[in-house]
Amino acid sequence: MASLGEELRGEREARGLTIEEVEASLKIQAHYLEAVENGESSMVSDEYYAVPFVRQYADFLGMDPARAVARYVAETAQRQRRAPTRHTSPPAFPRAWLVGLGLVLAGVAALAWWYAGPR
Repeated sequence: MASLGEELRGEREARGLTIEEVEASLKIQAHYLEAVENGESSMVSDEYYAVPFVRQYADFLGMDPARAVARYVAETAQRQRRAPTRHTSPPAFPRAWLVGLGLVLAGVAALAWWYAGPR
């Protein structure tokens, strides 16, 4: 079974349209359209933008937009499940920095108390 991107590309080519023509009509940058066609789910950092792109593109080509979005979401989730995960821990904040910061703050507080004291 062909992926959503392959179907979109096939429909676009069957209509004799170039990516640039679709870009001009939809006002969606060509690299996003190509990413959808190539199944690159990381095309946009936020799904908030990707889903409307897919919906518009499918509708423009005369395909069912709801079905296209559902397939996009399913295919993206499937790719993410197959992708190896890298577990990395955040870099440790050196304890010496915390001690030094505490000493500096204590010194500043002592100076403020000394200067603000009764005279």
